[in-house]
Amino acid sequence: MILTLACALDASAQLDNGLVGFWPLNLDFNDASTSGLHGIASNAGAYPIDSRSGSSSCAYRMVEGGFHTAESALLEVSPTGGFTISVWMRQSQPDSYGRVMLQPAAPSLPVMLSTWYDGRPSFGLYNEEITADSTQITWDMGWHHITGVYDDHQWFLYYDANLIQQDITSNNAAYGGAASLIVGGAWNTDFDDLRVYNRALSQFEVGLLLEEVPDCELASVVQEAVLEGITLGPNPTSAEFTLTAIEPMAGVRVEVFDGTGRLVLDAPFNGRACALDLSGQADGVYQVQVVSTSERRTYRLVKH
Repeated sequence: MILTLACALDASAQLDNGLVGFWPLNLDFNDASTSGLHGIASNAGAYPIDSRSGSSSCAYRMVEGGFHTAESALLEVSPTGGFTISVWMRQSQPDSYGRVMLQPAAPSLPVMLSTWYDGRPSFGLYNEEITADSTQITWDMGWHHITGVYDDHQWFLYYDANLIQQDITSNNAAYGGAASLIVGGAWNTDFDDLRVYNRALSQFEVGLLLEEVPDCELASVVQEAVLEGITLGPNPTSAEFTLTAIEPMAGVRVEVFDGTGRLVLDAPFNGRACALDLSGQADGVYQVQVVSTSERRTYRLVKH
């Protein structure tokens, strides 16, 4: 039992190494890593669905929509460096498509990790991608783990942790400079647990991602134990206050009620901190409630 736990901790630490952003896609497009690269909805053509493990509203279907982040130096890719994009995807019909792009400032070409017709994945610079052929992929309408790894002019494409395509001889190089993340799809493509790393993951590490417990299941286990460890401050406050958790949280909400029982604030709580602002509300005593799928905890807050 001790050995199993130690191995699990080592794998977790390894998969946090170089993690730039993690988008669990649990009811929102927020980044659950420490980078704060929260997504912005591109349009209304995306909505929550059950995840690959069957957890409710823990993945997203992109019908004709998606999300993007602001341009950030955290997403910069050095041409002689490395990076990794990892995502779970499912195509519910053969002519759908989905893609994850790292888009530097124009006129630089984006890097794209995609699935196209019949679920065939591709990875690389726009119009220069390496692509799985029809003998390697059988479209089955199921969830699959797609990973693209770049390492100093070398491109590797993994499908369920199997290396299916590579290009180690071309001169194609990623473009440097700050970039934004753009995620989207059309005609019923599903996304779950998207990660970006600022280093090239090994095939062993790609396998660890494949075997990792889905984020929703991890979150539900953590939240039941962690709600007791939430602190709130400052209290009293003149307006702003922050809830801080001892472990990252996801799928949790914060509801704030005034003295009459009226709901005045309602916000998701993802990560380790949730900052809220009661500016414009009257001085008095408020109830701050933290709500998970199985528990509700109430804190008393004074605004003066």
